[in-house]
Amino acid sequence: MDREGEACLAPTTYGRRVTCVVVGGGIAGLAAARRLERLLPDAEIVLLEREAELGGKIRTERVDGFVIEAAPDSFLSRKERGVALCEELGLGDELVGRQPENERMFVRHGRELHRLPAGLTGMIPTNLDALAESALLSREGKERLSAEVDIPPAPAGEDESIASFVSRRLGREAYEKLVEPLMTGIYGGDGEQLSLRATFPALRTLELEYGSVIRGLLAQSPPAGTRPPFLTLRGGMGRLVSALVHGLERTELRTGITVRALRKRSEGGFTVELDGGGRLDADAVVLAAPAFVATGTAPAEEAGGLVFVGVTVLDGTGGAREGVSMGVAGGKVSLAGAAGARRIEVKGAFVTPGLV
Repeated sequence: MDREGEACLAPTTYGRRVTCVVVGGGIAGLAAARRLERLLPDAEIVLLEREAELGGKIRTERVDGFVIEAAPDSFLSRKERGVALCEELGLGDELVGRQPENERMFVRHGRELHRLPAGLTGMIPTNLDALAESALLSREGKERLSAEVDIPPAPAGEDESIASFVSRRLGREAYEKLVEPLMTGIYGGDGEQLSLRATFPALRTLELEYGSVIRGLLAQSPPAGTRPPFLTLRGGMGRLVSALVHGLERTELRTGITVRALRKRSEGGFTVELDGGGRLDADAVVLAAPAFVATGTAPAEEAGGLVFVGVTVLDGTGGAREGVSMGVAGGKVSLAGAAGARRIEVKGAFVTPGLV
């Protein structure tokens, strides 16, 4: 959609040189374009999105008066930049949390729906009394989970999968019936393949510091502030996409455009090769596309000088992949990629690998 809600179809003169090309029109790409406009008042920016619509995985539909989300339906209020971005875009009054009277979540097991027990902290149950009343886990499964506080931590060492960690700490039944459904709703991936370090590193930290994940979670101070833990917009998450698009003043939005490759130019900058033979020359490129797209678009030998936003990058040793690490300090977001990728600080960008 453009600033009026339709795809931007203004003609692009391919072959010209621009200041920056943003590859990817999801939430990260749109936020990056917004930040570039503010940092570089005279920059000529082109955003390329291969799908027909902007917004990435965010899709909001309205049916018979109901707001229906196709993918992410909220974000964590403790992620300060999410709230701040909404406020900057004039959406602060539209932020809403889950209403306590509607606080019902269910897990389907077999042909039955089981209400999630109270006391979940993230994905981990900490109210063992509430868990005991739930029919979701068997008696053996509940006993195994309750024994987590007595299981010694594994020595510090290599990374492990979410499935391995949760099964080791809480038991396999708790993983399959309780944690895996919640985890899949967040990442849409296989817990046997997803890295704990890349997804829930705090759980491993709690295990090492407290000797128990449950004990560590119970020892945490309640989050500051009065906001509910999850927030969305009254009109759906699509409102965030619309507001970002409407707020862009100098970015040329191009949908239905596939980037085939990035090539370094001997005189500096990059050539962005497009599907169908077109190209754009750019002083800089921001890759805000999924990892499997970005790694195929920018081979390791081309990665030096690129800025990667919320995606997996290459380590410069022949194609091995390594995740971007994101840290927040003093209001700045530091994205540290692998060797060959550039370390940058982004002030005020809402960068989301997923919805964090």
